[in-house]
Parts: sequence; structure tokens; C-alpha cells
Amino acid sequence: MWDLGEDTPELPWNVFVGNSSLVILKLNGEFLLNSNISSNVSFSSPKILRLIDVTYANDASIQKMLCYCLVLEELQICRSNWDNVRNVVISVPSLKRLDIEFIIQEMDLYGGGEEDDDFDGANVEYKLFVDAPNLECLRMTDYMSDCIQVNYMPCVTESYLSVYKILEIDHWTAEQKSNHTRNVYGIFRSIPNAKYLAVDSFTLESLVIDEADFDRTLPIFDNLVHFELIGGFWIWKEWQVYNGDTGGICPICPKENVNPRNITLGKFYLCSH
Repeated sequence: MWDLGEDTPELPWNVFVGNSSLVILKLNGEFLLNSNISSNVSFSSPKILRLIDVTYANDASIQKMLCYCLVLEELQICRSNWDNVRNVVISVPSLKRLDIEFIIQEMDLYGGGEEDDDFDGANVEYKLFVDAPNLECLRMTDYMSDCIQVNYMPCVTESYLSVYKILEIDHWTAEQKSNHTRNVYGIFRSIPNAKYLAVDSFTLESLVIDEADFDRTLPIFDNLVHFELIGGFWIWKEWQVYNGDTGGICPICPKENVNPRNITLGKFYLCSH
């Protein structure tokens, strides 16, 4: 853990004592969200929670707060600055919409680079766990997590995925790389009923970054109506998405019965490998 510093203001939980009418709670800024929440604090009514660049006391801070939000339907977590958290656990049965944006810079994640004598990035691991069985919309931008576990979410009909471990330094082990690729496949498998699906080039690269032999089966999205590929990417010949009589572009649609009515492509390059 890094030193939070004495100048980091702490969120005054006492302002929420006895509050039963709060519906939207937005916390934005560099203040400390402590996990020592008083039992007198009431979060029984918020349906929308936004945590934007908040600093947390420890890994339990987010999880503890979510446990108090009994009817939460919409959650947004944005992490663009270092925030003292390595493991994020989101377990909310009532959640319908989840928007996560984990984009902390590498130097902030590991506290140094190759020229830093104290650098030990290979032993630092960031994790994300999501359990939201009633989720309907998933927007995930995650360039931080080494380990991502997303439980089955049959109700998700809309999803945007931008998932990639961005490292400019060569401290990522082969095992970490393999696990990350499996994690990304797991995300796709968790949302087989998606109707609107957008995927960027980072996510596609995550699917092929590791060449280890394991089950690379992706779900067949029988309900897909709109499919969007964002950014520049290579298309491998074994990847196919049915698009009328014009051929294929990615392996996530069946070749029978379903034809997405709207396919949007970014700039792509054919590859015969």
C-alpha cells in the first residue's frame, strides 16, 4: 500500500445517518472512502451510485459500501488515478447497469519502472470480481486487472467491452498472460444473451495474446441485433460472424437462423494466419 498522506480528507459518513430518501449518490474527487462505516449510516434507498476517482482506505472499502446499498440498480466506478485498491469485488444482486472504467496509468499502478530499484511489478496483481446475476447492461473498460472473474449474467442484453492489460514494461509472466486471455474469454461466455455488443481492438487482441492450448470456444449470440467492432484490428480467417451472403468477420454469431441487422466495423486488416 502507498501512503495516503495526512492531507487526504475523509468522507464524513455522519451526513448519511438516518437518511432514507437518498436515491442518487455521486462521490467525485480525491477524498478517502473508509471501510469503517457506522451501523447508523443508511444506504437502503440509493438506486444509483457513482464513484469517480475516489481514494479508498483499502480493498474492503468498495465492497463494504456496496453491501449497504440494498436496492442499487446502477453502479459506475471510474479509476483514472491511483486509489489504493488492488482487489475490486462487485457483488450486487439488484444491479441492472454496471459501468466500470479502470484506466490508471502503469507508473501509478506499480510505483516505478525499470530504472526504479524498488520496482517489483511482477509481484503486484490487480483483480476484479463481478457477481451481478440480474445485470442488463455491462460497460467494461479495464486496462488494469491481471485477473478478471465475471459470473454468469443471463439478463445482459447490452455490452461494451474494452479489456486489455496495457504494460509498456516486460514484467508480465507467461502465466499471467495466459490467465488474462482465459479471463477475457470468460467475460464473453458470461453474457450469451447480448443483443447489442460492441468490442474494440484491445479486446480482440486479448483473445489471441496467449497461444496456450485451452478451450477458446466463444458463445453463439443467438439474440444479437447490433454488433460493433471499434478501432483497427486484424481479422483471422478462422473468425467468422454471419453477415448475409457476404462472408464472416468474427466468431460470435451463428451461421444459421440469425443475421444481425446492424454491423458496424472499424478499420480492419485481413490475416491468413
